[in-house]
Amino acid sequence: MDMNNYINLNNDTSDFFLKLLKDYQKVIDENKILKNSIKNSTKSKKENLKPKPKFYLTPKTSKIILKCIKQLK
Repeated sequence: MDMNNYINLNNDTSDFFLKLLKDYQKVIDENKILKNSIKNSTKSKKENLKPKPKFYLTPKTSKIILKCIKQLK
């Protein structure tokens, strides 16, 4: 094997590994972005939840309901 061919082969191999490393770094960066967006989306959903109104049947409200039912009959 000629020395020039050997150097060219090494150069091609190093270029390939550099390209592979850059692609891998891109994937890692995109993964971080996606993870952050998922975290942020779940946080906003939790913050936007409103408490549900509570309805208690007290003696007064039960009397009013019974009165309304009688009137509707």
